Amino acid sequence: MKSNEGYINIVSVMQKYFDQAISGNWSYNPEHYEDGQVPISVMAQDLLTTYKLGWKTSYYQNTYDSKKDEDEPAHPVGFHDNVPEEKPINELEDEACESCII
Repeated sequence: MKSNEGYINIVSVMQKYFDQAISGNWSYNPEHYEDGQVPISVMAQDLLTTYKLGWKTSYYQNTYDSKKDEDEPAHPVGFHDNVPEEKPINELEDEACESCII
């Protein structure tokens, strides 16, 4: 999303029907902003808007970062080829805890 406005509005409406706080989050993609940087003024405006509309709790301001370390895989972790293969329980090392042996 290029803006958090829709998300902020939805959480604001939902918040009215909860007796406790909803922890709302924002996400920003620097690719949508000049020089690839999210302006603090945009984040501050989102924060002020959430309070104005009745959010009780704001949690994270996440920023998508497309930068990768040199040894990082080309696709995100979680794909099947990055998951270590699990051993059958009878092939586990002998260093099992007492409750595992029972």
